[in-house]
Amino acid sequence: DDWVDADGGTEAIAGAVRANVQRRKVARQQRAVMSSLEDRRRRTETEERALGDRLSAAATELESEHQRLGDAHSALQNRVAQLVMLYRIGRNLSLHRNWDEALAGLLEQMKLFLGADGVALLLRSQGGERLAARAVLDLPTAQVDEAIEVLGQNKMDPALGETLFPMESLRAGRLDSCADQRKPFSQTVVPLVHRGRDLGCLIVGKDYRDGVAFADDYYFLVTIRTVVAEEVAAAQAVHELRRLQQFQERTLEQLASGIVTFDGEGKVSFANRRALELLEVSEPAEIDIDAQVRLGAESPPLRRWTAGIAEQASSTIDAWVHSGLEQEAIPVSLIVSSLPGEVPGEVQYVCVIEDRRQRQALEAERRRAARQKDLLIMAAEWAHDVRTPLTGILHRAELLAGTVGAQAGQRHFDVIQAEVQRINELVNHFLEYARPAQLKQQPEDMIKLVQSAVELMEGAAQKSGCVLELDLECARAGVGVDSGQFKQVLLNLMMNALDAAPQDSVVRVRVGTGLREEISGSGPALPGVVLEIIDTGTGVKAGDIDRLFVPFFTTRPEGTGLGLAIADKIVRAHGGTLRYERDAGCTIFRIVLPELDKSAGPDGKRQPAGRGLQARG
Repeated sequence: DDWVDADGGTEAIAGAVRANVQRRKVARQQRAVMSSLEDRRRRTETEERALGDRLSAAATELESEHQRLGDAHSALQNRVAQLVMLYRIGRNLSLHRNWDEALAGLLEQMKLFLGADGVALLLRSQGGERLAARAVLDLPTAQVDEAIEVLGQNKMDPALGETLFPMESLRAGRLDSCADQRKPFSQTVVPLVHRGRDLGCLIVGKDYRDGVAFADDYYFLVTIRTVVAEEVAAAQAVHELRRLQQFQERTLEQLASGIVTFDGEGKVSFANRRALELLEVSEPAEIDIDAQVRLGAESPPLRRWTAGIAEQASSTIDAWVHSGLEQEAIPVSLIVSSLPGEVPGEVQYVCVIEDRRQRQALEAERRRAARQKDLLIMAAEWAHDVRTPLTGILHRAELLAGTVGAQAGQRHFDVIQAEVQRINELVNHFLEYARPAQLKQQPEDMIKLVQSAVELMEGAAQKSGCVLELDLECARAGVGVDSGQFKQVLLNLMMNALDAAPQDSVVRVRVGTGLREEISGSGPALPGVVLEIIDTGTGVKAGDIDRLFVPFFTTRPEGTGLGLAIADKIVRAHGGTLRYERDAGCTIFRIVLPELDKSAGPDGKRQPAGRGLQARG
């Protein structure tokens, strides 16, 4: 300032200097601002490029994601289509009554869905030893035969578990895992396994370049395998159940005991053949369980008695069966078991009906056999004891006949000899009764046997003042008999009838065919030959009927009491029955014998015996 002041003219220079300094300062500031703006511009361009890169990457990622979503949508559609198809396959296999048609539909859908050349289903037998084609679609027979041969020798090990069974390629007789294949293959084996059991397999004929290409169909085939294995196992179980049911039904139908099942309301759901015969109905629904099966006059109805049986327990009681036809009640034993029903709280009862007549008949037969054995021993001893003195008596009589007058001695000797002979015949008859019957049975026509016996008895009929009348109700009656012994029975019965019949009466001999029961009286009605000898005599007293066939019982002073006993033994030995009956003032001795089998008809069954008599016991 001093210099400016001193010079007096430097103020303008100072102002210029200050202005210059200010301009430089402003210029520096401008350069700084411009530099800052340039930096910002460069940063902005860098950020724009980075943002563009990010936008481009996002667009690329978005496009990729869109592609993935498209692929996922296609895969989902494919899976939905698979599920729909699998549902239809499972439904058709489960509901279709014709399994052949259901399997054909399964193979057709598999072929179309996979784009395969052909498909086949191979199943193993129940024992698992044999493999066979169950259904084949468009696969050459040679390929199917090769698969059966190779797979039949390579049975899968159930110990692996069904999830571990690999799908294998079949090529040139060799099995290899599909997933490990590096070469093309055209046959895929899809094993069917259910609960460790090898059921068989599916054979898919489709070309794959390697295991990677096969992976596209893998999960579909896994699901198919599960569905088909379940249905095959279910079908086999149903088949086995039906087989067991048929076996059970056949077994129940063959039982000699009646089987009836009913619920707590008395509704009968099942009755086997024997039960229907005992109750004389044709259908289980016709059975009135309370009315036809009675425990006794003072006992509760069957349903009330069964209500006291604990669940899954059984009880036994004697009862009587009524047919509802006003016939005599049949004594039976009931074994009743209770089982849980299909609905909770429901109870089913299984009633086994044992015909006590059969048991009683067997017991009577056992007692008869025991008596027969004892009688045979006694008869042998008795015959020896009787014949020994008889021989001595006869010998002494011969000696006496020689010491007295010839005429008188001979007369006494003849009487003694006749009586000894009579006693000897009695001994022979007793021995004959005591010994077991020895039969020589041959096919015979009962009509011819009876005609022959009637001819032999015509003289005896004339002497008794009676008429023998032959009544034939059939053209032929085939039986298997010992003709000699059976003719003895006929002659004995005819002689008894002629002796009992009043003079000028008719003794009828009737022959026919009809139905017979088994000897026990509890068997099914079977074809039989019926022979009846009928007279109009007074018959047998009521108190003597039970002793008619007992040895040595007789109502005639001159009788031995062995004729009917021997006749009954011979008839029983032929598998028949001999019964006495009094009907409408007539005495009837009825013989029922098994009829010989006749030739089978067109249906392979025995032809009806035809019109004839009804055997009543």
